[in-house]
Amino acid sequence: MRFAFPKIKIPERVTLGVLLAARSAIGALFFYSGFSKLIQPIEYFEVAVGFYQVVPEAVTHQVSLVIPWIELIGGSFLFLGYMQETAAGTLAVLTGLFQLVLGQAVVRRLPIDECGCFGGGFVHLTLYQSFVLDTVMLLLLIQIATTERKILCL
Repeated sequence: MRFAFPKIKIPERVTLGVLLAARSAIGALFFYSGFSKLIQPIEYFEVAVGFYQVVPEAVTHQVSLVIPWIELIGGSFLFLGYMQETAAGTLAVLTGLFQLVLGQAVVRRLPIDECGCFGGGFVHLTLYQSFVLDTVMLLLLIQIATTERKILCL
C-alpha cells in the first residue's frame, strides 16, 4: 500500500502574496544588515570577517568593504522589486556563501558568540540561529528569483 499526500491547490494570489511579503521582508533585512555595517567603522566588520578564518588577512579589508554594499543595494532592489531576478539571485549566492562560512565555523568549533550579520546593531544571532535564518532566506530567494509572475515591481 502506497501512502500519497493529498494534492492541495494553493491559489496563485496567495502564493504571490507570500512571495511579495517574503521579498519585502528579506529586502528590508538585507538593507538593514548592510546599512548597520556601513554606519560603523569598517574595522568592526573586519574583525567579524577575521573571526571566521576563511578570508586571507590581505583581502579582509576589501571583503569588509564590498559585502555591506552588496547587501544594501541588493536589499533595496529586492524590496522595491527592481531587477528582481538579479537582486534575488545575487542575494541567494551571497546567502549560500554565508551558509558555507557559518557551517565551517560550526564544524571547526570556532569560538564565535555572535554571527556579525548585523554589524553590532540591535539584532544579535548565534551561529545556529543565523544558519537557520539563512536557510529559510535562501529557499525563499531561489523561489523569488525563479518565479515568472511579478507583483508590485518597478
